[in-house]
Amino acid sequence: MDILKTLILLFLVSGTIQTTVFGRKKGCSCYRLPNTTTIGIDVRRRLYEADMGRCVETCNATDSDTIKATPEKMSSGSSSCNPTEVTSRSYPLIGGSKYKTAIAKCGYQNTSSGCSRQALFKTFFDGTSYSIRHDIGVCHGSCGSSGHACKAIDSLMMAIKGPNGKGELTHRVIKKCGCVNPICHRVAFREVFKRKSGNTWIQEEKDVGTCVGTGCPRSCVRCFFGNKYCTQHCLVFRERACIATNYTTEHVHTGDHKEKEMHIITECGCK
Repeated sequence: MDILKTLILLFLVSGTIQTTVFGRKKGCSCYRLPNTTTIGIDVRRRLYEADMGRCVETCNATDSDTIKATPEKMSSGSSSCNPTEVTSRSYPLIGGSKYKTAIAKCGYQNTSSGCSRQALFKTFFDGTSYSIRHDIGVCHGSCGSSGHACKAIDSLMMAIKGPNGKGELTHRVIKKCGCVNPICHRVAFREVFKRKSGNTWIQEEKDVGTCVGTGCPRSCVRCFFGNKYCTQHCLVFRERACIATNYTTEHVHTGDHKEKEMHIITECGCK
């Protein structure tokens, strides 16, 4: 009898091991399901609703919406179920047309290598002659137990041509991701300058950086009983901002050939 119990236990354990990959059961799928959301009030002063979509992972599809949806199967090394394609279109609201982004497709993305840039395709002016599709990128992946977050550290602004001309829409395109302090961190920011080479002036770009972040914790400058190291019952706080804490300096020339100092931010912090 004990042998039979042991065999049953081994069978159950082996079955669990065989049906689990990277913490997820085999056969799980990632679906794009409807998500009707109120996005504003239209010109008739009625609530305007649209399907913005949502991504859901399920290992046992039973509801009708999931069964009708097209699943994206899990692949080796994949992680969470995320949007892989989105669309942007304008909606006629009472204050004027507003552009909103809706999820068009969901899928698994490989994040086994940690924080990295993943593809995220966005279609602008979907369903019109101005329809255009771009990979705008998204940051996914783990930063371990460091307390850092996977965020964009380099990006460019892209102008989108629409029925009202080029630049009707602008959108940030992520070029690079990294593990950074989510409260305050450095991101790329380019400046144009000129450098003399022989008898000619050559235009160049330099990443001087900028500091991005909100939520720097306040510091206490006056506490009860004169204890400046107190953590509770603070009388006076000092607000702190995300600013450059370290930088280098270069001498360059502007378009009028005048020399100027260019400060290149290397580190950011709350001060």
